[in-house]
Amino acid sequence: MADIKQPDSPSERSAADQAREQVQTYGRQARERATNMIEQRKGDAAEWLAGFAQTMRDTGQSLREQDQPTPGQYTQRAADQVDQLADYLRTHDVDRIRGDAESYARAHPAAVLGGALVVGLLAARFLRSSSPGGAEGGGGGAEASDSMPAESDASTQEPREPYPDIANRGGIPS
Repeated sequence: MADIKQPDSPSERSAADQAREQVQTYGRQARERATNMIEQRKGDAAEWLAGFAQTMRDTGQSLREQDQPTPGQYTQRAADQVDQLADYLRTHDVDRIRGDAESYARAHPAAVLGGALVVGLLAARFLRSSSPGGAEGGGGGAEASDSMPAESDASTQEPREPYPDIANRGGIPS
């Protein structure tokens, strides 16, 4: 392993110290920019959630007016929870939210994994349905017709050997 040369002269030490300080300054500035951007996005998310909660309340009221009190109550309760989340985002800084999320994940790992699974499945479904061919399978991925013959074709085809090249070499007696 090569020895790392230590700065000998005061000017070399000064240059190394200046470079180190510059890197630290850039790191602080990058962290501040990232935090500011996250804070702004957090505010946007809180406002969106508050609007969504209001839409849910309107839906609950409409359900109650249509003589469906039970779904209306559930919708109201869900709206209250969404509103609480919006308030939480408004009133807590990013570090506090991150710490709370970490604590919850440590205390409830199964719930976090289950939630991640649900989010992943919903995202996959959304991406599949928003592909060019939609949910019919027009976009992305192999089609069933690519890998299997259609039913009408299967009835007219001759049975095939599973491994014709092996059978032809004499490895498997016919």
